[in-house]
Amino acid sequence: MGDTHTHLRNVSFRLFGQFGYDGVSLVAIAREARLTKSALYGHFSGKGALYSDCMMQLVALFDAHVLQFACSSSDPLMRVILLFKGLQHLSMDSRIADGVGGYWLKPNTAAVPEAREVLTSFEQQARKQIGTYVIAAQQAHRLKQNAPPEEIARAFIAIMEAVVLPLGERDTSGQAQLVSVLAKIFFEAYAPDEETRLTASNTMLGH
Repeated sequence: MGDTHTHLRNVSFRLFGQFGYDGVSLVAIAREARLTKSALYGHFSGKGALYSDCMMQLVALFDAHVLQFACSSSDPLMRVILLFKGLQHLSMDSRIADGVGGYWLKPNTAAVPEAREVLTSFEQQARKQIGTYVIAAQQAHRLKQNAPPEEIARAFIAIMEAVVLPLGERDTSGQAQLVSVLAKIFFEAYAPDEETRLTASNTMLGH
């Protein structure tokens, strides 16, 4: 039961990520998972519930790789650096390598408000947390005061989405390299000194 449930969730996550809610039927999911449609209903009450579960899987990946990873350091500057390092890790996660752009396609055949709320709530939480990290780094004089916390938080969310949306069409190593370039641009603009820029660069390179 446990293995079947996990397999069903994994298959559904990949299919919804590639084709969106409207582009995937329960019949297609059941066939790919090697289940009957009636057996699928033994695990989830319907397509909307399955889609909501997959959306929660998506934000859990974002949270674990990026936000929680940044929390692993108590140093204000390192937390900001680890946001980029975590995004690099996220871009290389095999679970999203086939593409997750489908989760940003607005469904036309059903409202699925629960699933949309999962993504909206995560984005709001992420913006708040990232803004807090930027403010802490500024107060510690590790980022310039001209770094607007709310704008940076919104920009980082946009960057996070821009990095993962093309996956499935672009290789993960290329996207990870893109994150390194974006991190370099950020710290060139907002790092107060060369030492900070070097710390960021070495962390992104794994030194």
